[in-house]
Amino acid sequence: MTQRMIFGWSLGLLVSIQLSATIGDNCRSDLDCGRQEQCILDFPKGYCVKYSCKSRHSCGSNAKCMMLVGDNFTVCLKECSQTDDCRTGYHCNNSGVCLP
Repeated sequence: MTQRMIFGWSLGLLVSIQLSATIGDNCRSDLDCGRQEQCILDFPKGYCVKYSCKSRHSCGSNAKCMMLVGDNFTVCLKECSQTDDCRTGYHCNNSGVCLP
């Protein structure tokens, strides 16, 4: 295999991993999250979010736009109807989003 083929395969793998992360997934940096998403490292094992959402539709599927009280900004969080919808270590709160 040539170096070009190995690099192309590695780059393709990186892109597919990066695009598969969604809001609510664990992360170690913004690069682990999808496009226009950021990683909150204050949450256990990180949490991919999208800041400054305007409506439910701006968050995409399976996510909900929430106003963070006291911080005066909005963020997309993973939507849920029960704790089983959330990843391990997170619960479905009364607002219907997964939180630690």
